[in-house]
Amino acid sequence: MSASRAQLIVDCGGRILTSLVVTKDGQRLPVSQEIRQVATRHVPAGIVFDSRAASDSELSWEELLESIEKAGAHNFFQRARRIGLRRIWDAGTEGVLLASPLAVLSSPEALSDSVARASLAPVGFALLEALLEPVFAFLSARSMKSADVDPILVLPSNSGRIARLVLQKIFRRRGFPRPVIVPREIAAAMALTDGLATECVVCDVADDDLRLSNIHVEKDERVRRFRTLSSQTISGIGWNHWMQRIAAAMRERTATVDRAITAMLGGLPGSVTYGSLEKVLNANWIDVQRNDIADRLSGCGGAPMIVAGAVFAIDAIRALITSFGEPCESLPPLEAPILDRLVESVASAIRWLREDAARSIVIERCGSLRIDTFRGEAFEIVPEAQLPAGGESCAVEREFRFAGGAEESFLLHMLWGSDVATAGNATLCAAPLELTAEPRGDRLLRVGVQLRRSADGRRMRGTIEARLASGGASVRERFVEEVLRRMP
Repeated sequence: MSASRAQLIVDCGGRILTSLVVTKDGQRLPVSQEIRQVATRHVPAGIVFDSRAASDSELSWEELLESIEKAGAHNFFQRARRIGLRRIWDAGTEGVLLASPLAVLSSPEALSDSVARASLAPVGFALLEALLEPVFAFLSARSMKSADVDPILVLPSNSGRIARLVLQKIFRRRGFPRPVIVPREIAAAMALTDGLATECVVCDVADDDLRLSNIHVEKDERVRRFRTLSSQTISGIGWNHWMQRIAAAMRERTATVDRAITAMLGGLPGSVTYGSLEKVLNANWIDVQRNDIADRLSGCGGAPMIVAGAVFAIDAIRALITSFGEPCESLPPLEAPILDRLVESVASAIRWLREDAARSIVIERCGSLRIDTFRGEAFEIVPEAQLPAGGESCAVEREFRFAGGAEESFLLHMLWGSDVATAGNATLCAAPLELTAEPRGDRLLRVGVQLRRSADGRRMRGTIEARLASGGASVRERFVEEVLRRMP
């Protein structure tokens, strides 16, 4: 990254796809695409599946997968109509909103299924490339060559390695340099790059969860180092929760309100407007919701809060959640609209970098190696304090007891992150451990881990071997995780 090159910043980890180009001369070009003859800045990223179209088709499942994989990105959704895939603004009221490709590619269940795994990456590649095609077309229409543009992708911190690799592959095939991936909470905290504040709480909302991240910015004259000190996932008060509450207030079906609000956030016409929301999400509604979640957000204070995520574009929900944070005059004015906040914060960091060629930004993906207990918790196997330094290695062995039936299999799900909740961490690897026919009851599982960190400290390579103490079943998996990134 340098002043002689342009940067493409893409927030592709939420319900709304938002992109921004910072040109060589420092201009900011909001990326838009045409939807129903209207240039749309914030694009709903949802994909709807209408099973009626698929059931009417004579294609087999294998042919359906092949059709998805071979469809070109520029006409993907035109061809995909045949098998029931629609963009959210073309779907009407029918069909089911699918999980995002990034979420599926990060799913341990999908990664551990040998049948699904064979087609998972190519199908995810096809869907993501089709979603990003208008961004590439925007650059091409302005004669901006891919090789001259540095891509920066803003993703949830719990995006798995396979998801990140697929995105990198899409950009590399298009001729871009290797993308820099920035976690969403770090992207939000980049608003502090050139200000006085050195700490903040970033509040983000996923489908089912609300995520709080405590970010610290270490500053000296030429370096800004962003670290996630801790993170907390609070289940049950994510996007779906708020859509249900809004639907109840409007006395409408949740699915209808969900799509209408998504369309509204994307600037598309629909049955819900900001004005209609203001009428039902009044002060009384806010008070009721605050009382309902107060005990779960009681620990939000202590640092200024920055909110990120499409749901916070709704004034009532933003006011409700930020009321649990601490006001702080040292925060810079966050004047960018909520939907632009992440890309604008990254753009402000780029501006700071360009003012001095010796400057750099370091992003530390702080965390530890964890194992999924399948009780909603991610148990630490190797704490952060025990992780090897650059050029060093370590080995750890742990024992766990678990209960299961005689003919069951156990899914070994290894994660990386700093969250006690499973959902707040990134999947490193997942593999089924077939259990031998033993009497029912507790079993002893031995997990051995070997870690080695690259000399520059950027990557952590690991080998994980799990086996039953009684002998028989065992599994061995390898992973590579990037734990430190530097811009430029």
